[in-house]
Amino acid sequence: MAASDSNIVQMNEADRLRFWSKVLCASPDECWLWQAGCFERGYGMFTLKPRTCHAHRVAWILTNGVIPDDLYVCHRCDNRPCCNPAHLFLGTAADNNRDCQEKGRVSRGEQHSATVDPSKRARGERNGFSKLTAEKVIEIRHKVAGGMTQTAVGLEMGISQRTISLIMLGKSWTHVVG
Repeated sequence: MAASDSNIVQMNEADRLRFWSKVLCASPDECWLWQAGCFERGYGMFTLKPRTCHAHRVAWILTNGVIPDDLYVCHRCDNRPCCNPAHLFLGTAADNNRDCQEKGRVSRGEQHSATVDPSKRARGERNGFSKLTAEKVIEIRHKVAGGMTQTAVGLEMGISQRTISLIMLGKSWTHVVG
């Protein structure tokens, strides 16, 4: 049992209620989405002092008990904020990697989901980290073409000069015409 898991196993009723109050429980078949903060990769984040835990692991432990040290809590639904125990299963690192590959979620190479199906690429506004919209990209192109410096446009738009340079060189936002 991982050190942080022992905190979860010993969680008091107030903390259990606090945890489940942050989960939007839908029907038993649907994803139960984490409604509070998330880690950078999209997994729910639950603070149980002195540690911060992955919400789906907390859901598993509260429902099924301790997670053995050599196992992962994996999602059948591939929805990282999901905390529905019915969507979770225990697996080894190899199981998790195989599940990832079978579902087309490998991170590189010919099997990468974006290579297999380019429409799955999170480009432009579909990328959750994007600060720009297609309209802003067109506006940037017009301003630079009109004589404004890339640095000045970047300051005005709240983005770096490098981002503007990549747009102007046709190395990013290539799918936006205008």
